[in-house]
Amino acid sequence: MRSSLQKNVEYLRSLPGFEEDADGNGYKFPTPSGRISLRGAGLFDEITDVGGYGTLNTTKLIKIVGKGHTPVRLKVKELYPNIAKRHVDHKYAKKLTAERLAVPLIGIVSEAGVMDLVDGTHRLWRLRKLGHEEAQVFLLKHSVMDVVRVMYRIEVGGLWLPFDKTKMRPADTN
Repeated sequence: MRSSLQKNVEYLRSLPGFEEDADGNGYKFPTPSGRISLRGAGLFDEITDVGGYGTLNTTKLIKIVGKGHTPVRLKVKELYPNIAKRHVDHKYAKKLTAERLAVPLIGIVSEAGVMDLVDGTHRLWRLRKLGHEEAQVFLLKHSVMDVVRVMYRIEVGGLWLPFDKTKMRPADTN
């Protein structure tokens, strides 16, 4: 059975004008608004929209934490304000297995010392509902954003402009 990621990749590859970047770290595809270029993620990387951080390459985040990082235990009630910033699909969260719930969350710590959850919103919601008092969290420095942020551009009249995908138009450059 094909995963939804495999189906998405097959769909993108079927589009006339689809082009994968030679370095494997991006691709271009046509849309009704213009040709879109995505940089910072390969075709099979999982990407996630994370509030004020924009789109992040979750596959790269997981690789980073797998290189010698140790999770810390934090109080669920102290982490919970992060949920207000995200959409939680309750049906999906209720189906999470014990094995999936055991996977540590990922947080990015700003230069001011504030932690923002960037991976694990559904697990945190479910842990709270199940009455867990603590969750394991990988804490990463804000500088990791240089590596995991995904950038979008749109081609307009032969020029590549920053793209605000939430509005499906070129971003304001002022």
